[in-house]
Amino acid sequence: MRFIESRDDIVRSAVTILRRPGTPLQFALFPMVHVAEPAFYEQVAARLRGCGLIVAEGLPHAELRQLRRLARVRFDGLVDQVVALDLEALGVPVLWPERQPADEPPGPWDPVLESAGAAVTWLSRIAFPRNLPDVDDTTRPQEPAWPLGRAWDRFTLHDRDKELLLELGRVFRARQQQPLVVAVVYGAYHMAAVAGFLTGRLGYRPAETEWLTVRHGPAAG
Repeated sequence: MRFIESRDDIVRSAVTILRRPGTPLQFALFPMVHVAEPAFYEQVAARLRGCGLIVAEGLPHAELRQLRRLARVRFDGLVDQVVALDLEALGVPVLWPERQPADEPPGPWDPVLESAGAAVTWLSRIAFPRNLPDVDDTTRPQEPAWPLGRAWDRFTLHDRDKELLLELGRVFRARQQQPLVVAVVYGAYHMAAVAGFLTGRLGYRPAETEWLTVRHGPAAG
C-alpha cells in the first residue's frame, strides 16, 4: 500500500478504505503531512465528516495552545496541521491515544516540557523538507545516528505506534458489528504499522483509495 507519492510537481496522500468480509466496521487511513497547502486539510476535513469515529495523533486543540501560536508563523504559503485542521469541530467523536489519563495529575515539569516540545516541533516544521519521499507499507525511516535522535525517534514513532495499535484493537473489539467508518488520522510514517496490524492481525483488505493533493511543486515546500 502506498501512502505518500512524491513527484517533482506534486505531493499526494492516499486515503484508503479497508474492509473485512462479514464485518460492517470499516477503517479509513488518512496519511497526514503536518505541513501542507490549506486545500489539503479542507479536503481531509470534508471526508472526515462522513466518518463515525476518528482516532487521531497528538492532543486536542485546547492542549496545544503554545504550538498553535508558534505554528501560525510561516513564510512559504503552507499551513500547519494544528492550525488548519480542528478535528473536534467536525462533529465526529475523536479518540486521542496519546492523551494523558484524566485521573493522572500533571507533573511539576509538564509546563516546561510542553513549552520545549512546542518549540522543537515548530522548528522542525519550519525546516519542512522541500522534497518529501514516497511512503508505503515497507517504508522505515532511517535510524538517527545520535543517541538523542534515536530516543526522539522511539518517542515520536515507535511508542506512538504501540499506543495507536492498542487503541485500534480496542475499537475493533468494541465496534466490529457496527456499520461505522473509523478514520485513522496519523502521520504517514505510522501507516505502515497500522496497515500491517489491520491486514495481518484483523484480516482487513484495502478496498478503495482516493488521492488528495498535499502540495504542488518544489517551490511550495
